[in-house]
Amino acid sequence: MWFLEWARSPGFGGATAVVAAVIAFVGAWRQLVLQRQSQRKEHWWKRAEWALNLTIDPRPEVRDVGHTVLEALAASEWANEHEGVVIAAATARGAARLPAADQSTEEPPTSIEEFSTGGTHV
Repeated sequence: MWFLEWARSPGFGGATAVVAAVIAFVGAWRQLVLQRQSQRKEHWWKRAEWALNLTIDPRPEVRDVGHTVLEALAASEWANEHEGVVIAAATARGAARLPAADQSTEEPPTSIEEFSTGGTHV
């Protein structure tokens, strides 16, 4: 049979080497794509965490920045429905616990010492 003769030839060895190289390349490429997606998703969550922390700041202008960033993140290509649900739930609960902007008369700390002691040093 012609196949058995071809299987013993150098041409068959070369063809199998090419097939093996293509399989290895496809596997490595897929791994790279998955790694990049994972890294981008991780960076997305770091940004979301940063923005969520801004939404609980006592200053209304800082909270607005946090909400604006969250809106932009929710509209990004890396946000799926689950991330949107988590962000919506976190911001809704956080907003319910914060005082209204016009009720807050306390100035935010301006130094590490004020922040750590909870008050102003005189």
